[in-house]
Amino acid sequence: MRFKQIIQLAWSFAERTVPRLASAVLLLALAFFVTPSVVGLYSWAILGVTLFQALTDVAIRQIAVHATVSSSGNQFLRRYRVYASVSGTVFVLGLLLVLWFTQSTDIRDNVWLLLPLAFAPIATNIGIISIARLQMANEWKFLASGQLIAAIVSLAVTLPVMALTQSVLASAIQLPLTELLFSLLSNLRARKVKAEVSTNAPDRQFFRDYLGMSAYSALGWGQGQADRLLVGTISGTANLGYYSTATSISRSLGDAMAAATANVLRTRLPNTLGSDVSLTKQIVQRTLLPATVLAGAGVLAVWCLNEFLLRQLLSSAWQPALSAVPILAVSAISSVATWSLTTVLVVQGKSFRGLPIRVGAVLLGIPIALATLVSLEFAGYMVVARDILVMISMAALVRRWIPWMTIVLSIGTTAALTAAAYILF
Repeated sequence: MRFKQIIQLAWSFAERTVPRLASAVLLLALAFFVTPSVVGLYSWAILGVTLFQALTDVAIRQIAVHATVSSSGNQFLRRYRVYASVSGTVFVLGLLLVLWFTQSTDIRDNVWLLLPLAFAPIATNIGIISIARLQMANEWKFLASGQLIAAIVSLAVTLPVMALTQSVLASAIQLPLTELLFSLLSNLRARKVKAEVSTNAPDRQFFRDYLGMSAYSALGWGQGQADRLLVGTISGTANLGYYSTATSISRSLGDAMAAATANVLRTRLPNTLGSDVSLTKQIVQRTLLPATVLAGAGVLAVWCLNEFLLRQLLSSAWQPALSAVPILAVSAISSVATWSLTTVLVVQGKSFRGLPIRVGAVLLGIPIALATLVSLEFAGYMVVARDILVMISMAALVRRWIPWMTIVLSIGTTAALTAAAYILF
């Protein structure tokens, strides 16, 4: 049984990793062809897109699995899909208009090349219900293979576009194209999965749950992105390009592992928190322990990639970003634990209790952004410290339901890798 759970986690990790790696590959290709200022412009646009995703897609995924088992939940998801698609397109178009008026004339023409990003919300929401049903059915292998197919096809389209245009257009096409392909594949697969819908399922107040998770996800976005916003505001678009490139290289694997662990844990926890504390602890431990080990291996993989490939591939203009990658990668360890602890809190129906922690994490982004004025490496150490503090605070909220050994392991692994990064790099 434990081996089966590890396999599920591995497939979920692959499902979350593939699109992030595809985006990272394309960002590196973009960095090869254009200046840091153009990468910074693209980063401004992606910040806006990911903010909207935090308010909508990330939040809805927290409750969609449970919503699919009731008729009222499915009705809510269908309404949500329409509203999120329309509002998302309007939001991205408005963002691009703001960028046109605020950016310098030497990069302003690149704004219109970002227009394909306006279709990303529509592409994502086409498959939101099907993906939730597939997760509920533990179809992790298909979800991973579907993401792989979508990523390969999108790269097959966008890499030639990148080579021909040597512009940001290819990066703008990649996100909506990947989401569209994955949504369509998920819809086809979901037709073969038996959906058990109960008219007697308890009313979980889906809209209220969604609002809570939307606020929570937005603050989580702020924790991860407030420093980028401040870097761009204080240091300019070029420095934002450096910082975004460094975080994309260092955090893609770790963030995928965090999301994958939360996805798997979410399907294992229903109906256990109110009855058996010891069972819940076992579920959390069996999910989080292998995830922490995999995240640690991911950090080592990022180190090797950065030192033996990227330093030789990118020009010396990108060395400040590459120097920050080793320490920023370490922060993935605590992120894996924090995402899982958040899932426990959500299943308890007490997601609002975590909001003050998220607010504090966002505020800690201010000194992190100021630290980039000294060096990106210094900022990286502060990111690691911030993420450990957030993890411990979240653990205190759900302390009854988690084995503290997993938190100790996460802290110890982070400390060891931080020391190694300081000595080696």
